[in-house]
Amino acid sequence: MVLRVYCDESQQGKVFSIGAYLFTEQDATRFEQLSGMALKLKGLERFHVTDFEASRGPYAGWDKADRINYQRHLLDIIRTNTRAAFAVAVDLSGYEQVTQDDEVSQLGWQPL
Repeated sequence: MVLRVYCDESQQGKVFSIGAYLFTEQDATRFEQLSGMALKLKGLERFHVTDFEASRGPYAGWDKADRINYQRHLLDIIRTNTRAAFAVAVDLSGYEQVTQDDEVSQLGWQPL
């Protein structure tokens, strides 16, 4: 079975986070088709959560009901086409403390 993963990362201050969705090949194809149609419906090339939540860019003129309905539509596409979802956040201050340890540095690991 072929599996695909879509990931996105973010860093705000000393917190690094990554989220991912796991798909079968068939699920990924269907997800791409449905999400592409959802984007075209609104004249979008891609969906940026940061801009969407801040009502910036192409989302600036959307009213609250339209935003809620569109977000629900996208979440339904995700929910019905993914096998699993993952999210991790790392406190980089703690990570840097651990990776500065002599035993860890001898293994050749480097802080992010």
